[in-house]
Amino acid sequence: MPANCRAAVLTPRPTIDSALHETQGPMNFTEKELIPAAAAFGVELTSVKCELLQRYVRAILAENAMTNVTAVRTEDEAATRLVLDALAFGLHLREYPLPADACLADYGSGGGFPGVVIGLVWPTWTVHLVESRGRKLEAVRRALTGLPADNIKLQHARMQDMVAGSLANRCDVITCRAVGSLRESLKCAVPALKIGGSLVVWKSDPIEAKEIEQAIAAAARCETLPPLQYTSFKPSQLFRFRRKS
Repeated sequence: MPANCRAAVLTPRPTIDSALHETQGPMNFTEKELIPAAAAFGVELTSVKCELLQRYVRAILAENAMTNVTAVRTEDEAATRLVLDALAFGLHLREYPLPADACLADYGSGGGFPGVVIGLVWPTWTVHLVESRGRKLEAVRRALTGLPADNIKLQHARMQDMVAGSLANRCDVITCRAVGSLRESLKCAVPALKIGGSLVVWKSDPIEAKEIEQAIAAAARCETLPPLQYTSFKPSQLFRFRRKS
């Protein structure tokens, strides 16, 4: 393994904690708490965007009565575990801002996190939610009903099929949360990235050095960026890879 790659992965950026994380338990899903918490990640939320996020969370939690979309059961729990955790994406944007017409894909989107959150907060971007499980995708479709979400595109497909077709070499960013190993994410996602595009992977559980080393070995076409440490509902990291060829 190249020494510079090892250093990049194993030397993360300093931990960033938002203002509410000194408290115990979930935050309240209110503007008063969500707006300053998002600001700590470099994300400027408005009252309107907070309302949209809350409406989506309420709708997707209601879908749990029919489909197991998420293990989260309450709005307050969702505020940190789903919404604020997704907004940690703002940390990456501080270093690599995106154009107004950016194209993103959320690989293995599940209940729409982080993809729906990103799409609602940055409405000029096109966000493709790529999910192979049709029941979950239909739950997301119903939850989005009535929201201004024309920029959010639902794709009932495997990521492997999308990168061989309509998303090949198109994406400025691919996001991935709770989907397999870093190596698997790289293998599936990188062909969809533009040159200079980034894969951003959320990891909230401890990750072994072996998994990181395997990812670097599989990332011949990518520059390995320093991971970003942060805290939402627990200490977490964003692992990042930038396509160079």
